[in-house]
Amino acid sequence: EPDTRSVALCAGPGGGFSSRGAYALYHYGGVGAPAASFLWSSRAPSRVKFFGWLLTQSRVHTRDVLLRKTIRTAAEAGCPCCEAELETADHLIFGCPFAAQFW
Repeated sequence: EPDTRSVALCAGPGGGFSSRGAYALYHYGGVGAPAASFLWSSRAPSRVKFFGWLLTQSRVHTRDVLLRKTIRTAAEAGCPCCEAELETADHLIFGCPFAAQFW
């Protein structure tokens, strides 16, 4: 199904998403995410904060997201490391035995 989300509150000059607009929305009375203040005020490197933010928003490009965007087929949506039926962000971080050894 088509993506019906709107970025009107944090749109850039071309009408698409803008990180500047999202930052302004976060700091000037926009709707905040519950983990945002914990995540962005941590002492982690910026790239780790950004990955954590994508993870909490379910925006990490795991195979379930690629399936939803019709980039992968259902047969290709499983975890390649442990043969789980669907590779989700939660599975990638917490459930996959290969990832558990990595982390």
